Amino acid sequence: RTLEMINPTEDNPITIHLAAGTYSPETGESFPINMLSNVNIEGEDEETTILDAMGTGRVITMEDCDNNTISGITITGGLDDLDMNGGAGMLIINSNPYIQYVTIRNNGTVCNAGGAGILLSYSDANLLNLTITGNFAGPGCMARGGGMFLYESNPNIRNVIITENWASFGGGGMAIIFSNPNIS
Repeated sequence: RTLEMINPTEDNPITIHLAAGTYSPETGESFPINMLSNVNIEGEDEETTILDAMGTGRVITMEDCDNNTISGITITGGLDDLDMNGGAGMLIINSNPYIQYVTIRNNGTVCNAGGAGILLSYSDANLLNLTITGNFAGPGCMARGGGMFLYESNPNIRNVIITENWASFGGGGMAIIFSNPNIS
């Protein structure tokens, strides 16, 4: 709701500061959060600031965005069962955000969709200090990249823990197609 009321620019970006708490449909939130260019989301910390879609849809969509940072939050409860694009936690298309100090956990996709935790398509994001865990792509069909799916993307991935993710077709932790990530 807040994003509809602001007018960020490259010279005047907006940072939305989220206080500790769980933001979910039970607290009146609607999902997905559709990011705009020049908007940042900063939580208090990833242990206490939680965006939980509770299975109602994807948590965050970022398409054709510039100049974004997302930090200090947990992204959970995302489900991509409608458009089958994947990225139940985060779907990032043609955008190059900084995502840091974020936990992406317990998100899921259905048949043929991948990147249950995070899907990057044509995006060269900077992923720093993330934990990607407990995400599932599938069940059934050809779902790839339970934790992360990279398609024609060359992100910088530093200090990222990818654990206990699952995919029905391959790449339980990470699926990489036509991509060249810099991992350290």
